[in-house]
Amino acid sequence: LGTCSIFTLISHSIFYLGALFTIKTYIQLWNKPAFASYSSELTHTHLKH
Repeated sequence: LGTCSIFTLISHSIFYLGALFTIKTYIQLWNKPAFASYSSELTHTHLKH
């Protein structure tokens, strides 16, 4: 393993962890009641148009 491949591996794992964290945060936000009511409100206004 060269230095280049180790660096690539590290950057890939950082990107993967970052993506996982973003998805987890998004799911937590999605599960919040306030966010759910806001999103349903948004859907209703979208359906009216």
